[in-house]
Amino acid sequence: MKVLILTSHNGGGHDAVAKAIAQELISRGDTCLIRDCMRFISTDASRIAANGHAFVYRHCPELFGRGYEYAETHDTFRPGSLQRQLLDRGGRSLCAYAARENVDVIVCTHVFAGIMASTWGGGTCLVETDYTCTPGAEQARVDWHLIPHEALRSELVKKGVNADRILVSGIPVRQEIRRCLSREQARAAAGIPVGEPHVLLMGGSMGCGPIPQILDALLQQLPAEVRITTVCGSNEALLSQLQKRYADVPQIRLLGHTEDISTLMDGADVLVTKPGGITVTEAAVKRLPPVLFNAVSGCEAHNLRFFLSRGAALTGDTPEELAACCGALIRNAERRRSVQSGLAQIALANDPYALCCAVHDAGTRARTQYSKEATQ
Repeated sequence: MKVLILTSHNGGGHDAVAKAIAQELISRGDTCLIRDCMRFISTDASRIAANGHAFVYRHCPELFGRGYEYAETHDTFRPGSLQRQLLDRGGRSLCAYAARENVDVIVCTHVFAGIMASTWGGGTCLVETDYTCTPGAEQARVDWHLIPHEALRSELVKKGVNADRILVSGIPVRQEIRRCLSREQARAAAGIPVGEPHVLLMGGSMGCGPIPQILDALLQQLPAEVRITTVCGSNEALLSQLQKRYADVPQIRLLGHTEDISTLMDGADVLVTKPGGITVTEAAVKRLPPVLFNAVSGCEAHNLRFFLSRGAALTGDTPEELAACCGALIRNAERRRSVQSGLAQIALANDPYALCCAVHDAGTRARTQYSKEATQ
């Protein structure tokens, strides 16, 4: 089948999921195209969505949280609203493009794309990328709503989504995330001695959150033999700041954007990060105990609560509390195993085969319907 995968560049998570889906489908013989859904509205819309999201995440995350909470309590994507008019306009361009490209199925990793694809005559799927029901998901008229966990089914049903159109597939992650290296292999690749504890500190693809303050707290509370790898992502200003501040601290390793997150996770004892949907899913797949800080709220607050409620993470309200949680996990093997058990239960829902079956089912349904209409 020919599959069009729609993403949105507001944050790295939707792109990461789109690439993971393409990887799975291509490995099974399908053809995939990945496109930014906002470009079907206009190039300006794509640029504004990407740059605006990055600015808000880094500089005024509370604004993102308030906006998300507003969308949860108001039907901002109802037919006739300004937002819906823009998405409907993009949907017309999207459908014309999909027809020209002879696409069988459209798979959406963002709710905007799901709403745009609602008038497409072929197969459609919407993949949730957080452990919650995204505001507006009920407005997406798709063949399959693919959710991260069975516990979220009732949330979608309450919003009016037909239960028969909901399938648990987990949040798709790249194949290399599932192919875990041994601790020894990963540490050798990362240049970290096997006998020294290793903490991985990240703030998502954009390097968000109080990373400098957390790093200070970790240095103050953790033993000197603990190695700390800090990944700043695309936040070059953060990387520069930390390089100047910690140039002479041998236990700290600073990285900007890296494609080797999988190896770093395999070689870590604890992950300290914000609860982005992709990151926490990768931690679950890796069984890497996370200490989570709530940097931007919104959908990530739901992810935080979901993992905490299942004993699959620790958290704190201050950098000092986060560092204390990290120290507890490093010192207490039983505590680590308990968190890993919670992570394992969440990871059971991660099923790339189910996702691929849903995509193929949507395409087959569309073909069958088209054949019936053509013979009438």
